[in-house]
Amino acid sequence: MSNNIEMEIESVRVSMLNYQRVVILKEKGREEGQERYLSVWVGPAEADAIAVKLQNVPIPRPLTHDLLCSLIQAFGGKVRFAVIHDLHKDTFFAKLAVELGNKNFEFDCRPSDAISVALRVNAPICANSSILDECGVYASPEGEFQGREPVSDKLSIFSETAQEALRLSEEEAKRYGCDYVKTKHLLLALGRPFNSRVAMILDSIGLQQGQIRSICESSESSVKEDNDAGLSVNVKRAIELAISESRHLSDSCVGTEHLLLSLIREQEGDAAKVLQSLGITPEKVLGELLRLYKKGI
Repeated sequence: MSNNIEMEIESVRVSMLNYQRVVILKEKGREEGQERYLSVWVGPAEADAIAVKLQNVPIPRPLTHDLLCSLIQAFGGKVRFAVIHDLHKDTFFAKLAVELGNKNFEFDCRPSDAISVALRVNAPICANSSILDECGVYASPEGEFQGREPVSDKLSIFSETAQEALRLSEEEAKRYGCDYVKTKHLLLALGRPFNSRVAMILDSIGLQQGQIRSICESSESSVKEDNDAGLSVNVKRAIELAISESRHLSDSCVGTEHLLLSLIREQEGDAAKVLQSLGITPEKVLGELLRLYKKGI
């Protein structure tokens, strides 16, 4: 544990963007105001598993993490610590260190699972010093985190229709039995019939909204999109691109039209393949968007 820094759970929070959960870890043993914080995005079920233990909520039957702890103890093992040790494409990787007899083992796992198990057996929860150096942030006197801003904390710059599209994308993911949102799910949400500029743009191009769903449903996913607790890395990149698109167009907020443009430009996502097959290009979308602007829409 020489390069690992012990952390403690500061809170489990809910973001308004797609209702994603985040576990806030705080550096342990530092003076107030000098602690670094680490935000770890987790799924709803994983957040609940952590929260019920933090709050000592009685449950009628053991959760999966309770079972795992019981099995480790039954075989004479002991959880030494959990550590978030690596970051790749905006996704954290963790390990669970277990001692069994005179041997030490380290098991790769998701950060949420490592935290849940360590919490249940009072084992240290750690982060590698390199991870904290890269991703750790400080809290301001007002309690806000200073540093790299998570994508999901930028909700205020999204229009109401864009926020609705992001919410609907989670519904689409669930419809397809996926526990995280991929670019295809966001595209399907944008194609749903609700009042947005995307509907107007698609209609102007001569594309029926049902065509997008038809192609998405008839084609297998050709791209593996790594997930990070609710949002694929490609979706997170698309959201950042949408923010850039709105700024380039001098718009006051991020709308559904910017999300559509970002999905076309995020070439590594499945949505881009679908849009390309339908002949939808950034130039076409921008052309129709400028016509809407001229009409004052």
